[in-house]
Amino acid sequence: MTAKDNHFFADTSFLITAASLNPVARSDLDRWIAGLGNRFHVPAWVGHEVFGKISAKPELFIPMAKAAEQAIQAVETLQVEARRYVDDGRAKATDEQSDRLSYLGNLDSLARPLLRQAGLLRQARQTVEDCSDWIVEVVNKSVLQSDIYRGIANLDAEFAARAIGGHPPGFLDKGKADKQRAADNRYGDLIIWREILDHVRTLESGSVVLLTNDNKQDWVYTPPTVIEENGRPQGNDGRNGLKVILPLPLLVHEMKQAREDAGLAILNLGMLAQTLHSFQGDAEHLFNAYQPIAFTPTEPVSPLPTTPDGAETDAPAAPEPAEPVSSIDVGQLVEALASSDPAAATEAVAGLRDALMKNAAIDDVRAFVQRLMMAAERDVEAASILLREIITESFGINREARVAILRASIEALYYDAQGKLRDRPLREPLEDVFALQTVPQMRDAVTSLAERIGPSRRFFMVTPDPAAPQLSLSPVAERDAEGVRELKGLYFGELALLEDVARDSPRSLTRIMGGVTQARVADLRHALAGYFCVPESQLDVGLSRFDSVCWDGLTGLIDWGTSTGLQLR
Repeated sequence: MTAKDNHFFADTSFLITAASLNPVARSDLDRWIAGLGNRFHVPAWVGHEVFGKISAKPELFIPMAKAAEQAIQAVETLQVEARRYVDDGRAKATDEQSDRLSYLGNLDSLARPLLRQAGLLRQARQTVEDCSDWIVEVVNKSVLQSDIYRGIANLDAEFAARAIGGHPPGFLDKGKADKQRAADNRYGDLIIWREILDHVRTLESGSVVLLTNDNKQDWVYTPPTVIEENGRPQGNDGRNGLKVILPLPLLVHEMKQAREDAGLAILNLGMLAQTLHSFQGDAEHLFNAYQPIAFTPTEPVSPLPTTPDGAETDAPAAPEPAEPVSSIDVGQLVEALASSDPAAATEAVAGLRDALMKNAAIDDVRAFVQRLMMAAERDVEAASILLREIITESFGINREARVAILRASIEALYYDAQGKLRDRPLREPLEDVFALQTVPQMRDAVTSLAERIGPSRRFFMVTPDPAAPQLSLSPVAERDAEGVRELKGLYFGELALLEDVARDSPRSLTRIMGGVTQARVADLRHALAGYFCVPESQLDVGLSRFDSVCWDGLTGLIDWGTSTGLQLR
């Protein structure tokens, strides 16, 4: 890692995994790559593969969305099966004081916050466009000028010989897209490996580090035991934070045939993060992205604790401050929330969270909430998390301060710092703030907002309402030639929500959906909720009978907002 003449080669799996990192962790990786200069390389075939996946498989760039969807499905399945499985007898087996209804109620109270967090994570702040922009820039700066067509006529024979003998790399790909040449990428690993060997032959010195998250057995092996510095054997199971993988010996042999003094190592992104942090004291955010966090378990709490008769009670007492936080310090932190530098805004959020936990006073709650929510809208993730923690009472703060913050957040969703009605409500904090609409203690704030918006509410598909009304859309869909339902129309009441737009329009449904013209109904519902700024839980798109839908490339969504004058209801 530290040798100044080593060269690093990134493959497709490494770049895609890196692209989906949070922005702060990815910045650590960017700095490390920049420090390598001309010793960081992207094989030309990797560039070819990456560009193909950007258009054909955009879901690879948002693994968070897939993981969140799987979690939601798993929890909802658990609830369904529990209702079928649990009776009073089985409930009492877990708790003598429990019956079926109380057991299922407790399960539901645990499931709801998890479903809510998964729903928020499914929004996958890291968009396909952001990921692809990052990858394109990395590839263009570092791509090898390889002649990937040299020897391509002999590729079939070489691949067959390697596959028969189990000679790496890529012999596990021998069945991939068999006899379907249009989708065939069996030779991808081999072409990349030949590019690396060709480049190594042009270098006077230095070893090779292959950066890959494709840790299959046709590239690497994992030794069961490693010897620590003190000479003791240690199981290689990752419990100490680092799991060692090594290149297959035949790859090392072939590398030395290319140049006798060239060594070979293989790192995945997690190993790279651990190595940079442990041995160079660098890349803290990248390291943290791969480390488990041990939290102290806490009991679930209600948004605002109440007694059985509905009266408000005091929130859990905030811890006594170790050191008082001055109003000047708090004011400076609130000012820093407006910074265009994500790192500076994140640091300000951390300071404000600490100040709230120390019971520090916030002189201008409205200014604090406005800037916190605008930071969340700019994708400062720490700001979204802090707002969510305040709403869900994840840590103890003064009850009066919390209530004031919650009331101000309902207002700030629709009104800016100058008191002007926003063209559209803030999208990022919307799901969190709408969770307050059914909280009894927030009813007067919700009513006050409705009175203030007045007739302008018609410009919005929905505004906070204690009844949390369901919004039902009416789709028009026809089967296409492949049997998939093609979306021809979508109505909210009598209002048509679809219209033809230019393919590069920001209102293009294909662009909104990440470059695809077919998607699961759940993903379409998620995208429509985001575009029209409504809580996803309140939106029914009327397509529950279908798994997926498609649309043509000219299909787009209507423009809306107070500036358009279009009345949505």
